[in-house]
Amino acid sequence: MSLSNKDKMELAALLSINTMHSNTSVKNGWQNFMNTQQQADAIVIDVNNTQALQTLMQFFHSANQQKLPDERIIIRAAAGGHHSQYSASFSATSVANADIIIRLTGNEFKKVTRHDHSNLIRTGTSIQIGELDKFLYENFELSLPSSSLIPYVTAGGLAAAGGHGTGKNQPSFAGLLRGMTLCLETGEIVHIDKTHPHFETIIGAHNGLFGIVLDMDIECIPAKKLQCVMEKRSVPEFFEEVEKGLFESDPYVSVMYVPSYLPDELTNTAVNNVIIYRWRPVPLDTKDSHHKPCLDNLEQAVLNNLDEAINLPEILRTYPKLIPIYQRHLTAPITIGSKDSLSLGPWHEMMHYRTAYPNDLDEICGIFPVNTQPVNAPQGQEIVKAMKHAITLLNEHAKRSEYPVSYAFYLRYLQGTNGGLSFTGDNTDSPNKRKVIAMDIITNKNIKGFAEFEKNMRDFFLNEVDAKFHWGKNAPFDLDYEKLYGPRWQETKDTLEKWHRDHGIETTKSMLLNPLFSQVFKYPLPSLVDTDTPPCVTADRKMKKQIAIHAGKLLDVIDDKSDTCRHIRTEIEKDIDKNSAYKGCLFWKKQKPQQAETEADKKSECTIL
Repeated sequence: MSLSNKDKMELAALLSINTMHSNTSVKNGWQNFMNTQQQADAIVIDVNNTQALQTLMQFFHSANQQKLPDERIIIRAAAGGHHSQYSASFSATSVANADIIIRLTGNEFKKVTRHDHSNLIRTGTSIQIGELDKFLYENFELSLPSSSLIPYVTAGGLAAAGGHGTGKNQPSFAGLLRGMTLCLETGEIVHIDKTHPHFETIIGAHNGLFGIVLDMDIECIPAKKLQCVMEKRSVPEFFEEVEKGLFESDPYVSVMYVPSYLPDELTNTAVNNVIIYRWRPVPLDTKDSHHKPCLDNLEQAVLNNLDEAINLPEILRTYPKLIPIYQRHLTAPITIGSKDSLSLGPWHEMMHYRTAYPNDLDEICGIFPVNTQPVNAPQGQEIVKAMKHAITLLNEHAKRSEYPVSYAFYLRYLQGTNGGLSFTGDNTDSPNKRKVIAMDIITNKNIKGFAEFEKNMRDFFLNEVDAKFHWGKNAPFDLDYEKLYGPRWQETKDTLEKWHRDHGIETTKSMLLNPLFSQVFKYPLPSLVDTDTPPCVTADRKMKKQIAIHAGKLLDVIDDKSDTCRHIRTEIEKDIDKNSAYKGCLFWKKQKPQQAETEADKKSECTIL
């Protein structure tokens, strides 16, 4: 811990002053939404206004001047503190790890205004992206042309990491920024826009290194509705669509693939386990069609409650041979469906259709460039290559009775944004920027075989398709980021150091450079408060029996009378008998997370179906 006892006493005295006491609240212990990052000793400070934030930054900046670089206090901003189910930070990596976690919870950090009658808006950094899109649509008849499909990430967090949505002509979300107001480490308030000589470098993926962002100016578009065409495909049919130009055929295209683990999946056209979403903007006065947001939300809530009741992730961890059966006979039929369909509705409801979200997740996400081919040549060769590699690898695991992916693959195609550490940027000197595909491979935590699968896919992404990784999803310490980003790494480092010189900050003592980003830029690593490893709870007999009972009930639903299902049932029955000393209730209740946000912030899980 970088805070000495003297620092803690002085911080407590500062927070007890009337103006600070009424505008801040403090607790010990921090964790992200997925519980993959936990810091029991971190101090979390919720801040209600800019003045309180300035006072805090000045305090910590002054304290760091008396410390060696590797002993400096680390401050990072993170989402959370709004007393809602999905309030906490969605970043799965150590981007937010710090001694002090600042959460901007005051109303001013969620305020949205419009510049005259233009398409330019100014929004506070803490508003969630779905909430912002809804507000713009209903109050200003505007929409965000590109934004995350997950509605719960904050606008500030999405921009900081260089996050993205989909859209063949769309930048990352950061590419929509036209200005940004920051509170610097010294407490100084600075606003920058495109007139700043290093604006493009800073906004590409600023990662909170230049200051804590208070608000952002964002370029929107006149609001429209969205029509979504959903088409089921087999894997070979999907590859054929890609080669014919699928991702260039519509303004917005997203794809989900549910692994079947069938040995002939690369050639089998009878199994529909791919769904293609094609979004097309239509005028506001177009009548809604087959759009049932309340029913969709209810369905997701029911699945969410079912998942929590039976603890599906633990069932799949305990009985991995259930995964392919579950994927083929439950997940794929529900998500892919039996026929193509069409729906039309308000932009924000169509784009942010996922209203329940799991927190028992692990993933590998690679973002790699796609070269434009001549008109008569096969398109998207990099996409097909990556998918074939991943499916072949999954089948190799299946031969060892390992099924590493228990959810799905998601593919999104976009123009992306150059500048700084943007992972959707292009390292080449070509005047025509290549477009990029983002491939997210999502599973449950601790699924057998995923660690090896993830390592293989990481090597493939880096060495075969020139990929980069999403800062909020995969930001390993052992990467050579200078090599990965090429000249843009040095450009970003030079820009950061000049920024600090211009504002009287010593880079090696920057409170915003936590261990991850110190490693990225090859600065002295601070002696940060220990990061806790999420506890591994050993199942007792009661828990094991309930898992086995629920696994048996799940198997009743998906049993295809195969030898595999018979063997699984035998295994389940043996486990029930072995743990039969416990005769308990029907549903096993999961243990509470080690650190709970508040009673209102309890997190739940759902199955992506």
